[in-house]
Amino acid sequence: MELSFVISALKKRFWIIALFAIAGFLLGLTLAPSDISYQAESKLVVRQPVGDSQNSERYIATELNVIESSRFVRETAEQFPELEFDDVAEAIEVEHDPETDIVSIIARHPVQNLPIPLANAYANAYIDSVQSGSLNPTETEQIRIQLFGDPEDEESIGLIEQVEDINQEIDSTVPSDVISLEVAAPDLEWERTRLTNEISVLQDRLNALEVPANSRVFDEAVRAVPISSGSEIFIFGGLVAGSLLGLLTALSWARFSTKVLDEFSVGELLGTPVVAQLPHYRSLSKNILAAFRALPRSAVPVIDQLCVRSEAKAKNHNTLVVAVVGTQRGAGSSTLAMAMAERFATGGSSVVLVDGDVRDPKVTEAFNGQRNGGIPAVLANDGALVDREGFSVFTKTMDPRVSVLGLGATTRLSTLKRDNVARVIEAASRKGQIVVVDAGPALDLASTIQAIRLADAVVLATPISRQKVDELADLGRQLNQVTDKLLPVITVPAKVSNSRKTTPVDVDLVSIETARVKSQEATTVAQRVTG
Repeated sequence: MELSFVISALKKRFWIIALFAIAGFLLGLTLAPSDISYQAESKLVVRQPVGDSQNSERYIATELNVIESSRFVRETAEQFPELEFDDVAEAIEVEHDPETDIVSIIARHPVQNLPIPLANAYANAYIDSVQSGSLNPTETEQIRIQLFGDPEDEESIGLIEQVEDINQEIDSTVPSDVISLEVAAPDLEWERTRLTNEISVLQDRLNALEVPANSRVFDEAVRAVPISSGSEIFIFGGLVAGSLLGLLTALSWARFSTKVLDEFSVGELLGTPVVAQLPHYRSLSKNILAAFRALPRSAVPVIDQLCVRSEAKAKNHNTLVVAVVGTQRGAGSSTLAMAMAERFATGGSSVVLVDGDVRDPKVTEAFNGQRNGGIPAVLANDGALVDREGFSVFTKTMDPRVSVLGLGATTRLSTLKRDNVARVIEAASRKGQIVVVDAGPALDLASTIQAIRLADAVVLATPISRQKVDELADLGRQLNQVTDKLLPVITVPAKVSNSRKTTPVDVDLVSIETARVKSQEATTVAQRVTG
């Protein structure tokens, strides 16, 4: 997928992305939890006892498991009758700051006055267990009894006293000059060694238990702060997800849509880039003559550019022929033709505006071309510029430099054919320096195709908002031989009137022609009388 296509799709379908983003935001807002929780934090310093040769990091890792044990959860829950064991386990969280000996006891609860005592109670439960000397308070006393005997029992003999008794027995029974006790008194020597080793182990354990604890609470919880319940994640996630879904929808719509996406797509399908864009003007949509009499100021540069580009394609003869066609009915070709004719005339050229759209003769109707012979008179008199009564076949306009060669009083489809288009253009060329042909839809009639072939420049009005891709692609193939003189223009399409029929109804040419002759005779008589 090309970057230009993506950018164009986003520009044209941005409202889809915005709509999905808003929907995602509202969905996230709806699903976001509304409960407010409070948090308090108590900090501990967890250090190994003095004289303990264990690695500090290993010690802290071991103590973290001890701190998170269920024993302290149970001891804390016993201090809060309103809380169960599971409530405390869910409320307490233990965090360790990496590469430090600081451990945080974090308590969270929806009730504002509970997190502070919860955090402090849990921290103190651990510190109390450390300062008591052992997780089993009776262990120290049991070791002393093993070493020194029970002071309350006179018959109790400790390990140290047993070793002393063995030493006395050895001194009394074994001569002093004995080289090896293992040979002279092996049983006594083995028993003394065993008891000595056991005493050493018990003394080391007792020393470790009696060393004062280094761990302590250095920062008690004093304030409970409100914390986010995670609603921001839901809202932001909904916004992002909605935007991504909207983006995917917009791109998919643009890719599989039957309508043309933008001017770049138009240029690609026609084989030549778009040269101009004519915006929508209310004045032009209400009255087509506004394109001739009062062209909007902002539209003037667009039409002037078309005129210049058309003249650049002129051949080496005196007359420039410009065919203005549309990709479909109501594309705005008549508006463009009138505007270009007037702008050519403003530049000082004499212009003939030819109405070649037999199905919808807007130019003829706009300038009342029915009262002149027009194209039928030209064809009936072998290209003459006057009809059989000697009247001009052209219709005058508000601008003396612009003449209209209309369809006269007939609307028969047989008026203009493929084989007589050249005679019509040749007759118009003898009248003006520039001939602008409003030829209607490009593929509507064979006469339109012929006008395109004979023209020096072809202005193609393309209503992008309703232009189908397959139709434009077919038109591009049909106009492949004249691509070098194509000037595509993006236009705003006019609404097709349901009252206008595609094929006009035949009229009584004899009665119309008779009425026109009588009108001209009456005018001539009146002029003679006046003279």
